[in-house]
Amino acid sequence: MKKILFAVAALVVEACQQNTPKETTSAEEENAIVLTSEEPSSTEVDNDWKEMKLKGKVKVLTKILRDGIYENGRWVKDEGEIPLVIRTFFNPQGFITFSEEFSGIPIKLIGSPEAKPTITKEYRYNEKGQLSELIISRNNTPPSRYIYLYNEQGDQILERSENSIGTETEKKEYYYQYTPEGKQKTYFLGDMKVVHTYTKRTS
Repeated sequence: MKKILFAVAALVVEACQQNTPKETTSAEEENAIVLTSEEPSSTEVDNDWKEMKLKGKVKVLTKILRDGIYENGRWVKDEGEIPLVIRTFFNPQGFITFSEEFSGIPIKLIGSPEAKPTITKEYRYNEKGQLSELIISRNNTPPSRYIYLYNEQGDQILERSENSIGTETEKKEYYYQYTPEGKQKTYFLGDMKVVHTYTKRTS
């Protein structure tokens, strides 16, 4: 039996906002992955609203995800399956501050406790509005912590993950070269070197 994923999204919106995402291209050269893209315009504001292609100042986004089944020549919802519910909260600047996932729709019944999320994510930002910390908890287990650092130009130079007792479990470092034409970002995915060149816009 074929299956497909159905998604239902509910938005809490204040006003309309236009988004224009930018894509990159990639190629492989001399055992390295080479990426090239234009730097975003100084007038463009990158935030999670834009990344998620949302229109308007969304406060809360609720997604209800279900698998579908193929019956009689068309896709229909699998009503017997427990849906996955993801609820995401945004700050006034359009960045995610908190998200939670539920196995099933979290409806509070009279006399019963409210459903608890299976996964929660808390996002923290520095004084410049950059993501500085992400805390992830799963099924009430001790949380994992991800820390992000940036250079004076505002580019991310470090991503470090820690377990619940503060032991480092993974670290990624990013190196930059700046030129009048743009900048070049270098990092490693395992043993593979990645070089991403950002060119300045001509207009």
